[in-house]
Amino acid sequence: MARSSTDDLDGSLQTARAEELRRLGATYAARAVELCCTAPVWWRCGRRECPRCASGHAARYAAIALASIEGMRRPVVVLLGVESCGPLDLGDAVERLRRGLRALRRRVVTRGVGAAVGLVECERRGSAWRPHVHLVCDAEPGVDWGRVAAEWRLLGGHGAVLSVDGPVRSAGAIAAYATKARTWCPEPGSLPPRVYGQLRGVLHGRRLLVEWRPRAAERSARCDR
Repeated sequence: MARSSTDDLDGSLQTARAEELRRLGATYAARAVELCCTAPVWWRCGRRECPRCASGHAARYAAIALASIEGMRRPVVVLLGVESCGPLDLGDAVERLRRGLRALRRRVVTRGVGAAVGLVECERRGSAWRPHVHLVCDAEPGVDWGRVAAEWRLLGGHGAVLSVDGPVRSAGAIAAYATKARTWCPEPGSLPPRVYGQLRGVLHGRRLLVEWRPRAAERSARCDR
């Protein structure tokens, strides 16, 4: 059976990530990452923090995003983000982002938005975290993004920003970009141990995919309950 190109890495990233995890006291996770895709069984650990498995997770997210985008009539990319109140407040910031997105979907200002899809990313800027989503929206021409941005600033709280990046030109390219792995599986050593430990702890087991269904589908689902 042919192996993917990620199986043929020299193992340096795996070793570095395993050492990083051991320093955090995550010995079981370190061992799983260390053994991932090694001879003779080529077993995959399936962990998002594993450099080899992260690409597989990203590909799966990208496939979901691509299927959604290809069904849209007027896909537009919108960046929605918040900022942590302190250097170690990532958990609160991610929760504000997800809670704000759910609330924004229920607001009148997004009535002209049909389906939408994106992935939670966590970017470190200086001493602060900036969780954000590149949300690809099926938007009617009449959507007032200025009003949406004002509503988002109220819902997102500290550091809330919204910017419209424009219409989608390549569904495949934006699906891959919006679901990239590097902000939830950064290169080993790229973050200080304490910072990486916080990122790992906050995102562990948390759903990263953001999906909005068309309004008609949401009403139908509520009526069927």
